[in-house]
Amino acid sequence: MLFAPYLLLRRWISSRRPWQLGEDAARIRAETGLATPDALHAVTALGAGCTAFITNDTDFRRVDDLPIVVLDDLVEAETGV
Repeated sequence: MLFAPYLLLRRWISSRRPWQLGEDAARIRAETGLATPDALHAVTALGAGCTAFITNDTDFRRVDDLPIVVLDDLVEAETGV
């Protein structure tokens, strides 16, 4: 089902109190130095059980347990550059 991941994410977000997302993002921001929007993205991905967080921002490597895929690393592996 195409919308299944969206529905699971929506259920996860609605099951939390709004301030919990903010508190978790603030904790990640304090621990990693990520910008607030990036910390919110990380919290959402972690909470939703994301199996791959695709980005080109290597700062996300500072988030423990976030399975990131950096696009530049993929290109480098493919081209050897």
